[in-house]
Amino acid sequence: MANWELSRFVQTLVKFNVVPGSNLLQALLGQGAEAVVAKKFGGQPSMGKILVVGGDRPENQALVHELLGRGYQVRWAQVTVASLADISILILCADLAPTMVQSLLNIARQEPQWRSPQWNLFDFRQNTPALAQLWGAVDDVVMGGVSQSQLRLVPTGAIFTGTVSTENNGGFASVRTQTLANPWDLSPYTGLRLRVKGDGQRYKLIARSEDRWDGVGYSYSFATTPNQWITVDIPFTALIPVFRAKSVPQMGPFNPQRVYAIQLMLSKFEYDGQLNPTFTPGPFQLEIEAIAVYGGEPFAQIIALNTTTALQETLHETGIPYCLLHYPQGVTPQNSKAVINIIGDRQAVNQIITHSP
Repeated sequence: MANWELSRFVQTLVKFNVVPGSNLLQALLGQGAEAVVAKKFGGQPSMGKILVVGGDRPENQALVHELLGRGYQVRWAQVTVASLADISILILCADLAPTMVQSLLNIARQEPQWRSPQWNLFDFRQNTPALAQLWGAVDDVVMGGVSQSQLRLVPTGAIFTGTVSTENNGGFASVRTQTLANPWDLSPYTGLRLRVKGDGQRYKLIARSEDRWDGVGYSYSFATTPNQWITVDIPFTALIPVFRAKSVPQMGPFNPQRVYAIQLMLSKFEYDGQLNPTFTPGPFQLEIEAIAVYGGEPFAQIIALNTTTALQETLHETGIPYCLLHYPQGVTPQNSKAVINIIGDRQAVNQIITHSP
């Protein structure tokens, strides 16, 4: 029988504010501002990068500065680009040549996520100290086991890694977020989306819609292919209510309006005593680019500014939701706020909105 580590057990309880006086103990253990960090996340999912394509005109500069001032991730390109893989919204400025517009629209047609856009809960490629502090390990040490894991942030994303052991009747390792002070409201969307590269084992994602440490979680198991990036779409309707690996169907369906925590797990068990068919004790590794949501009502993924409406037919042919902002008297630096108001607006889809400077 392997030795159980009391210190790891205590650190886990303190990390997730389970025991009284956790704030003081966090300072003593060097865990710092966990409670403050938990307030920085939640609410509404964040949009990915916005690409603004246009020349170095005052109105284009004003638009970029306004977007940055609102906290958006913005990339500005004055020449055509080869890929839109990490872009959520494409803004076409009025000074673009028709050939460049057509090139960009052709690229958008070929990008899979433009057919099913996503909004990020966690983009691990944009890692920060706050993101690192938000996540912590919850391993089978909480029930006497010796498995151990961590979520390590690297420039390309995050790595959920460690060693899982069945010693001392254990058999699971996991990482989860702290309970969010401001839970996610995911009700406008259809499901959760993971972008991961695994080791061939079968993992679980658990979403928690209670603000309790040891409450009911809603779980989904997914297989991985060794050393291959995959996209895992998890409809909210596919999430199974569980309590300590036992299904509790009487708890009803998942409530996406209040999501307090997200957890990733490798476990010996599936549900109700059934074994994980691919489980292998020992080292494991799951790389994660992002945890996002997808689906829901469409929003304008392409926003085009133009002095005519001639571009409408071209935009419509892409099959991608768009909004054409028509400025018959020319675009000015003051028009930036009109563009900002369209971003994320689920009503302004496949429309021409006429503005006068």
